[in-house]
Amino acid sequence: MQSRICSTVGGTSWSWSWSCVAAVVALSATGACSSGGSKAGTGNDAGGGADAMTTSDVATEGSATGADAGGTFTNVGPVDFTGTGDVIITGQTARLRTAMMDIVGASTPDTAYKFMEVEQPGGAPRLSVYVARSFRIEASALLRVDGPNPVVLVAQDKIEVFGTFSGSGQRSTATAGGSACTTTGKGGGPGGGGPSNSYSGGGGGSFCGIGGTGNAVSGTAAGAGGPAYGMASLVPLLGGSAGGGQGTSGGAGGGAIQLTALGSVTIGIAGIVEVGGGGGGGNACGGGSGGAILLEAPVVTVAGIVAANGGSGAASTGGPYGQDGQPGGTPAAGVATAGVGSAADTVNGGAGSITGTNVNSSGSGGGGAGRIRINSIGGTAMITGAVSPGIATDCFSQGQL
Repeated sequence: MQSRICSTVGGTSWSWSWSCVAAVVALSATGACSSGGSKAGTGNDAGGGADAMTTSDVATEGSATGADAGGTFTNVGPVDFTGTGDVIITGQTARLRTAMMDIVGASTPDTAYKFMEVEQPGGAPRLSVYVARSFRIEASALLRVDGPNPVVLVAQDKIEVFGTFSGSGQRSTATAGGSACTTTGKGGGPGGGGPSNSYSGGGGGSFCGIGGTGNAVSGTAAGAGGPAYGMASLVPLLGGSAGGGQGTSGGAGGGAIQLTALGSVTIGIAGIVEVGGGGGGGNACGGGSGGAILLEAPVVTVAGIVAANGGSGAASTGGPYGQDGQPGGTPAAGVATAGVGSAADTVNGGAGSITGTNVNSSGSGGGGAGRIRINSIGGTAMITGAVSPGIATDCFSQGQL
């Protein structure tokens, strides 16, 4: 078990200061690095400063030790890599257990990583941060976040995802900074959907995309999707919001995951990073919104799937939950009258409907899209895989380091 280290981030953005940046990008450093050069990150985020991280020295792979083994990172602040090693995730039921400050399902000892908690400014949720020389999720592995806080992996070298890394809501159960439905029926979080009302459906949760409106029956008001919120830069790092319903059965908002490395972040061809919203419960509960994914390194490659899709709604029959947000470009679906979740270039959740005059079929709204941000040298990641919400939408953005 790791010791708990608490720190506070007093600002909302960081500027890059690199030496030997070209050596990191080209992987061809042969001489000594000098410190002190700087490169301001401008990026294309809507309404925010540069997103970045700083380090006093960028050494060749695996060589940073002592005073060189540190840096300051977006949303996290200062990090010390001294004494860390390589973390390899192999388990098919692996967990990041933030309350226990450990990783279950890794083939490496606990001493390979450090755990710290970071307070974000402005009342944003506390971050659970894992620090290591490198992280690798093998192709056969499934790593889920088990804990309420957004999760950040920070690597001195590289992060590779060849299996699945999930911070998704599962039905009404939230994790990794996603919000659950409240006892009043309103969706939790800044973009929570409105509650269902008798046979009228609840609204889907919102984040970047707007949750769908529930179907209104017999003059009773349906729940609407919540308001959009958050910054394209994902500073601070926030999760998604829940759909509205009756009781606490609205779909949970997707969580928030940040992967930051001094060398590279790679999502392999079979790799998946997902923070989908949960599907809404019976009694016409809305689907949760997608969450947030921030990938940040000099070189970022996405050959697999990166997804922050909304969950689908449900119907008022008390029947099955809607489908959780799906990895890839296919929208989550429930019964025929339930609003689908967001996916691909459709960032808003679908509206609920009704079959004829059958009030038991009245549907709730699907969850809206979360946010995806990629920061890299040059501001253009290598993307050959699937990113959802899509690259052409306002819910996806890239920043230059």
